[in-house]
Amino acid sequence: MAIGILLCACNASPTENEVSVNKEEVVVAEDSHQEEEEAIFLDNGKKWAVVPEMLAFIRTMEKGVVDFGEKKDAVSADYQELAVLIDDNIRALTANCTMKGQAHDELHKWLVPLLSLSQAFDDAKELKIQEQVYQKIKKSHENFNLYFE
Repeated sequence: MAIGILLCACNASPTENEVSVNKEEVVVAEDSHQEEEEAIFLDNGKKWAVVPEMLAFIRTMEKGVVDFGEKKDAVSADYQELAVLIDDNIRALTANCTMKGQAHDELHKWLVPLLSLSQAFDDAKELKIQEQVYQKIKKSHENFNLYFE
């Protein structure tokens, strides 16, 4: 169900409110089914190519995550600033989705869990929880680089 929501999001240019609603629906769907993440597969042993227009948003998120990790003594407001950067780039990524076929499907296997993490990051108010979710988002971007270029 969650992938279906994202597939629809890729074929239309959603408004800011639609993306927010879609992200919430994905989180609810994942919570209610308690499914494990789908395994991402390589393209015959090679990384999947992500179109440059979409890759730019992913790399902006990744740079924000890496730069954040280099900060010393981050405060809650810093985590919230990173959450906004991630949300903005997820919104732009889904609004500019032009990929098709298996590469598109594999990218969604990475993106669906990231949407859930992004929502958790938005909702986190305690520094300890923010750091825990941040670490998962950081790991998500590391996983992205294993399967995509």
